[in-house]
Amino acid sequence: KKGFLFLKKSMDVVDYSMRKSMDVASHGIQWSGGANLADLEFVDDITLMSETAGNMQAATDALVKVVKPLGLKINIEKSKIMVDRPWLDDVTVTAEGKQLELFNNFNYLGSTISGDGSVDAERNVQIGNAGALFGHLHNIWRMKHINLQTKMKLFNAIIIPT
Repeated sequence: KKGFLFLKKSMDVVDYSMRKSMDVASHGIQWSGGANLADLEFVDDITLMSETAGNMQAATDALVKVVKPLGLKINIEKSKIMVDRPWLDDVTVTAEGKQLELFNNFNYLGSTISGDGSVDAERNVQIGNAGALFGHLHNIWRMKHINLQTKMKLFNAIIIPT
């Protein structure tokens, strides 16, 4: 129960920080219908979104300014920049005076996110995971006392969702 309360407080602090630092009208990416999406949040992970390098820097600066008085610190080593726009060649975004690393692909919440929007990297990871799981079940596939129907149920329950 204590873990849940701490988690809830952590999420409240992240949510508060984002509401205080983001002006959705000037930050984020524009969706059809004119709506903007400035950030995604998951527990203590934050993803900022912007259509320009300048707006990304402004959003990062605003977030740093809000979280500092709360006793929070942005982990520069874990903070990454990924772009899918033409301005990617010379992007420099800093937090607390340190340049954030530029990535083409990165893993977020168990999925591979690609800057060009392709799913190739994620598909390859999933195929590799399925192959590894299939190999771990090698002994089961060879057991003659387990009927084919049971093996197919295992395959459909374990391998296919991967």
